[in-house]
Amino acid sequence: MYMVRLYFLTLFLLSAYSPTNGQGNTNFFIKNPTFFSFNFHPFGYIIPHTSELKQVALRSPLGLQGDFGWHLNTLKSWNQCKCYPRTGFSILVFDYQNKRELGRAFNLTGFIEPFFGFNNKVKTSFRLGAGITYLNQVYDSITNPNNLFYSAPLSFMLRTQLNLHYTIDKNWEIKAAGHFQHISNGGISQPNKGMNFPTLSIGMVYLPRGVTLLERKASAIDSLLSSRWQHRVFLTTGLKEISITNEQKYPAIGITFYTSRIISRINALHLGISHLWDGSMDELKKQTNDEVRENAFSILGGNEFLMGKFIFSQAVGVYLRKPTRDTENIYHRWGLYYRAFNNGLVGVNLKAHRHVADILDFRIGYTW
Repeated sequence: MYMVRLYFLTLFLLSAYSPTNGQGNTNFFIKNPTFFSFNFHPFGYIIPHTSELKQVALRSPLGLQGDFGWHLNTLKSWNQCKCYPRTGFSILVFDYQNKRELGRAFNLTGFIEPFFGFNNKVKTSFRLGAGITYLNQVYDSITNPNNLFYSAPLSFMLRTQLNLHYTIDKNWEIKAAGHFQHISNGGISQPNKGMNFPTLSIGMVYLPRGVTLLERKASAIDSLLSSRWQHRVFLTTGLKEISITNEQKYPAIGITFYTSRIISRINALHLGISHLWDGSMDELKKQTNDEVRENAFSILGGNEFLMGKFIFSQAVGVYLRKPTRDTENIYHRWGLYYRAFNNGLVGVNLKAHRHVADILDFRIGYTW
């Protein structure tokens, strides 16, 4: 069931990027030019973040990436994020050059890509993407015991991408990019140390109709809410395993509250408190004599990138009450949220202790 939930949540996030969201189809396609791009990833590096992973992460991954989307250039798009973003879908194939243990990854992600600069020949952009990945060679205790990166064929991918564009003419661009990819199932299936791999790519972008961006002024502070101060509360739910040998899924439910202060047009700093009830701790109590707590409390703070209806959140948390004595004192969280309506948020958030994913949770929230 957990993969079904993950699949439908991913579809929902992808639909949030859809050009038909809140606009007439005909209007959208007339006003926002389409683009196609192709990138080759000739160099990459799989980060072996524990000694157990070094023997399988010896070679550089190779990748191919195809993009299709729209360059949003209307006043409505400008008013959402005070930028002219590209949005669309990416299909990516990565070969980890270790056929027996790591195999290949086939990925579908949706993305939002704000641009910095307008009609200059050289422009930069930053892309955030999320989606699903199919892995054709996963952990198996007998046939593939060394692949501790991932154990679920259908998993989750988060991506960031920094791009440099050089305009040849109105229809063509050359693009060089640096990418960072993270693959994980959020601790739902074990082992799940997660794979992090940066890559470099070069490619071409084709805009059949070209695109001309109007110069518009942006205020120093802008958001969908008028106040610099924003408050958010989230209800969260997820599933997790506790070991490789125990594949049962245990529920985890929590609540998070934080206050956010907008400091620039696209940035906010936040500070808050979080509670998590972890159903797997009850089973863990039966297996150990150590102190185990089902309820954990922590404080957390970090940064938010505000991009219209999308919020990309990064936070560091410090436990006030840890789940177990051996749990790390500090964790980090990465979240992607979509403002589904005026004050309502939906999204996904990954919690990890250093390099090891702890839980992927799905959340609904309210902001004011």
